[in-house]
Amino acid sequence: MRRPTYVIIVVATLSLAFAYTASFGIPLSVPNAHATSHTVTLTGSFATGWNGTNPGPTISITQGDSVTLNLISTDGASHTFVIDVAHAGIIPNPNCTADKCSNQFSSSTTFMFTADMAAGTYSYYCSIHLQHMIGSLVVHSSTNAGPDFSATLNPNMLTVAQGSSSSAALTLTSLNGFTGTVALTATISPSGPTVSFSSRSVALSANGSASSTLTISVTTTGLYSTQVSNGAYTVTVTENSGSVSHSTTVPVTVGSTGSGPTPSGSSGSMPTYGSGLSGAALLYAALAVIVLAVVAAVVALTRRRRTSA
Repeated sequence: MRRPTYVIIVVATLSLAFAYTASFGIPLSVPNAHATSHTVTLTGSFATGWNGTNPGPTISITQGDSVTLNLISTDGASHTFVIDVAHAGIIPNPNCTADKCSNQFSSSTTFMFTADMAAGTYSYYCSIHLQHMIGSLVVHSSTNAGPDFSATLNPNMLTVAQGSSSSAALTLTSLNGFTGTVALTATISPSGPTVSFSSRSVALSANGSASSTLTISVTTTGLYSTQVSNGAYTVTVTENSGSVSHSTTVPVTVGSTGSGPTPSGSSGSMPTYGSGLSGAALLYAALAVIVLAVVAAVVALTRRRRTSA
């Protein structure tokens, strides 16, 4: 086999390996000097949520950090892990080009990603068992090492029946000695439900925490009032104190949520990636090319030795 043929095989193999690795969001570059590595274990179950709670534990990282998640299914059902980077809400078919999605797993898997999103609070969830397996991921700014605060919601998604209301606790936590008053505002899209706070300003002491209750109402009053439509809404809460500002999104479902997912996870499918191919398809293609390249190289070397002999 001539040298140009060797070069073509090597380049093709490396290109496919790169495409396969990139499709899973595995970082190929060395993290920035300020970044650190985190390893987190999450056990998932339809009945008990992540790590035995629903919502699951809050994961706190900093922009640029490299994160390794050890994901384990404790009920034998199929699960996926999704970070709602696009703030699209807790949905069964996430956009894995924008969001961060693991493989589907029914025993265990490892999912790696780099915290390359904007500072803020994001939801993580299982796209097969939506309301049953959710949690919060807090990404802190890598450029702001001064006083700051974080915001988390419990629960981080709400379902409201017609003519009723539902609430969540918004907890603010002081970071790096932050002290001050945080003003809270909220918008909802599309319009319809009413959003209110038990307190629109929260005072934080250094390294302390405080909370306000967020309430979503879909009650109607008056003879000519219009009923709020059933469907999906998104509430965006803005927490502001001087030059420090954050936003937190809350998916809200008004009306019936349907029959819901089943423990078997039969409604799920393996996420697809930017090219539209599944991770399994890319893996098989890469392995096939690697095997062919190795076989071709061995045959060529054997022929060369016989010719030289």
